[in-house]
Amino acid sequence: MKIMRYLLLMSLSTLAFNAYSGCLDAEQAKALYLRAKGQTADATVHLLKQSAELCENYAVYYKLGVNQLKLEQYQNALASFKNSQHFAEIGSKQDAILLGRMAIAYYQLQDLSNALAAIDAAHEVYAQQQAEAPAWLTQVRQDVDTSIAQTLFTSGKINETLISMKNFGVKPKINIKILFASRSVLIDEQGVEQIKELGKALLSYVQSGQRILVVGHTDIKGGEQYNQQLSENRAKSVIKTLESIYPELKGSLDFKGRGFSQLRYKGDQEKIHQLNRRVEIQLL
Repeated sequence: MKIMRYLLLMSLSTLAFNAYSGCLDAEQAKALYLRAKGQTADATVHLLKQSAELCENYAVYYKLGVNQLKLEQYQNALASFKNSQHFAEIGSKQDAILLGRMAIAYYQLQDLSNALAAIDAAHEVYAQQQAEAPAWLTQVRQDVDTSIAQTLFTSGKINETLISMKNFGVKPKINIKILFASRSVLIDEQGVEQIKELGKALLSYVQSGQRILVVGHTDIKGGEQYNQQLSENRAKSVIKTLESIYPELKGSLDFKGRGFSQLRYKGDQEKIHQLNRRVEIQLL
């Protein structure tokens, strides 16, 4: 379990208690909120639940969710973060932080589809604000991506992820780990199995008239022009394999190559290079 590492990376500074109209007793609720500081996680959850009953607000539900994460009460934490969202402006950093916290809970529940959708939605908020995402948020996304890369992502999981992306307000897309031989467009046997699952998931979209964009990405090793061409050729290779297995997809698949212009992670470790070498599937 990686939950304690995430909590250590989080900023747990005290949030301002902002009362809203409709509070039963804002003064008593604030007193309970302040008493919760420095208590054990169990005691904090007890006090914050009492505070929330008297005055619902962002800070109370946020802190409640964080402490429920500490106690590994992941479903309860999700509910608390969703309640906190009612008091956060959509597209704000508060909203992004909540999405990231929700991604942690989904990840611990092994719900990779919702974890990926939530974490990408959080990163999109930071990108729109031209701000760098906090370290803990990037670490969560890296762990989610690594888990997906280590397993065969079934057609059902691919569909779940695309639907989750839409539900979280993110353009439906998914990064698929397809292994190529070094500096080659040849797809290995495991990659072909993953493409079979991908094609199975895409059939229903194509049959309803949806166009699909296949985007190739590389790591930073090698020159810019070389990697640009390699990313295009790998995207073409994926399309060729998809169409050979599922002829129904012909005419509905487009490609682009991004080289290393859109790295998902910064760094020069091999595990980072592996995550940056990917094929992204977008619904147009």
